[in-house]
Amino acid sequence: MSTPVPGELYRHYKGGKYLVIAVSRNSDYPQDRSKKIVIYKQVYRGKNYPEEETWHRSLEEFCGYKTFQKNMNYKNKKFKAGEKVKRFTLLGTIQ
Repeated sequence: MSTPVPGELYRHYKGGKYLVIAVSRNSDYPQDRSKKIVIYKQVYRGKNYPEEETWHRSLEEFCGYKTFQKNMNYKNKKFKAGEKVKRFTLLGTIQ
């Protein structure tokens, strides 16, 4: 698992683009440096998110995979039950 770096741009499996702001320690586990949090913001505006939003996720979840429990449709994307997709895909770096 490669750790995201601030300035990297990722695409979420649903299609949105997100910019990594920081990778930080988790205050719930201050002594455990392996439990990191990725802080990122959306770089698009949409119907459900008209303003730029800042999000956070565990490093493990950010770099991990999503397995669908049932058939799902997101915009023009269809996922089948049992399908496993990378949650975020690196697009490049913004300088």
